[in-house]
Amino acid sequence: MGEVLGQTRKLLPATCLQGDNFARLLNETARACLLSPSSPYLRAVRIDFGKSFIIPIGDVIAAPFVHTIFYFSHPESMPQCAHLDTFQNHDRSSILGQLHSYGGGHRILRYHRLLLGWLVLVLIFAWRERAQAIALSAYTFAFNATGLLMTAANCLLNEFQSRYTLTAWELLVIAVVIMLGALPKAELTARRLGNSNFVVRY
Repeated sequence: MGEVLGQTRKLLPATCLQGDNFARLLNETARACLLSPSSPYLRAVRIDFGKSFIIPIGDVIAAPFVHTIFYFSHPESMPQCAHLDTFQNHDRSSILGQLHSYGGGHRILRYHRLLLGWLVLVLIFAWRERAQAIALSAYTFAFNATGLLMTAANCLLNEFQSRYTLTAWELLVIAVVIMLGALPKAELTARRLGNSNFVVRY
């Protein structure tokens, strides 16, 4: 989407980019794309949505920090931010230094890998606890479906930014935690059933 917007800026005369003209033009373009999407637009949406599956969690965590330090390179364009404590008591290096405490260095864990891990947990739970597998799996599936739908909506309406995938990551982590919490209970239930069957046979 960013590439499409960049090409649009190059094709437009300078008068269209002044004041609110470009914003109104973008609104009209968005309306036209949503009502009758073109092939380049759909291709851009598909590419952006694909990026959300391979983005590492480190990029998602780093996004707020990167956007924050943008101020230090362009203070004249954001004078209203100068009085905020974030920018008065810190500089570029100190803000980036806080990134490590949030686990910003994790670049191995990607969304599609954690999603695959959730699916493995669902299959294990279905094998161990067939009675409750459908209900709990559907519950966690709803979390992931909601996150992916929100990501898809962002890809439809804006260019891809890593911070837009944060909701999908949060809901996926919740789904994984729920499945991890359910597995010990399923194992305990299976052992109790096994012991009761042994007593009956005895």
